[in-house]
Amino acid sequence: MPTLTNMPLGSDAPKPKSRRGFAGMSLEKRTAIAAKGGASVPAFKRAYSKSNDLARRAGAKGGAARGKRKRKEQEALQRQAGSITNGLR
Repeated sequence: MPTLTNMPLGSDAPKPKSRRGFAGMSLEKRTAIAAKGGASVPAFKRAYSKSNDLARRAGAKGGAARGKRKRKEQEALQRQAGSITNGLR
């Protein structure tokens, strides 16, 4: 019988699965961790949950940056499409 060390390459033998992270923990341990609900995170890293205004401004800033990038991508696509169609005329 082949073992993991002398198994031929390319064989279809099932590989043992390793259980990592939450999958490897008992139900009690997972429940205990989930019950903390992020309490182990320092308060300065949870600033957005404390201040709605701060979260709103951060979201707007991110949305503006994404919109700016998206507009640039759209303009580039339009220029590219324009150069392709102009060449066909």
